[in-house]
Amino acid sequence: MAQSNGQLIPERLLWEAPNLKNANRAFQRAFNKAHRGYLPAKLFQNNPHLETANFFVGYNDCVIADPSASGNIVSGDFFVNNEKLTDLSDFFDYNYCLTGTLPVGLFRNLKNLETIARMFYRTDIRNAPDRLLAYNPKLRGLASAFNTCPRMKLSAGIFIDPASGITKANRFAGVSPNFTSAFYGAGQQLGSSGGVAGTVPDLWNYTYGGDGPYGTSGCYAPVNARFTNYSSIPAAWK
Repeated sequence: MAQSNGQLIPERLLWEAPNLKNANRAFQRAFNKAHRGYLPAKLFQNNPHLETANFFVGYNDCVIADPSASGNIVSGDFFVNNEKLTDLSDFFDYNYCLTGTLPVGLFRNLKNLETIARMFYRTDIRNAPDRLLAYNPKLRGLASAFNTCPRMKLSAGIFIDPASGITKANRFAGVSPNFTSAFYGAGQQLGSSGGVAGTVPDLWNYTYGGDGPYGTSGCYAPVNARFTNYSSIPAAWK
């Protein structure tokens, strides 16, 4: 299904399904290295009722950065018309060839998003930018979300946007998120090569709803000494 212009699947593939709610495992193991390409920016544009999209889960060693998205993996408005999305767990799970950066606004319109567990597990993404997950008040499932992303540089401000009043004191005010192994192995390759692996979000200083965060174990394990705030990470988050 790889297109001649580099698109992995046709841009309008799902446009005739405006009432689509569940795209769970739609392309599980559908592609391999022989079919490398990128995802069109408007793939989900005509699916406003989409709730679950575990799209490329499982060994789709094929997705590369979109050359028309300024080096980003997908365009910043990839999910712009999908406000009802709640579940993106496993979306790119085991896409080893997924390389490039994440646009800051990728999740901005997803007010109902609840889980991104394993969304980027074992991918080759290069960054987790400031404000990436600042605008998702219901987000609570982050287990292994960025697990084993060896060249991903962390950013301290991934969950907050002070300019919009989203701070450590209110970002998780209504939820008790699961951070189990959320950033396990992040930036390991950066550290081993002598570079800086980024700055860990100090989630231990945030205020949480309910009983607070659970599943903090392994969030930043194995701890990379080249994180700029390595010495501040509490044992409970390692």
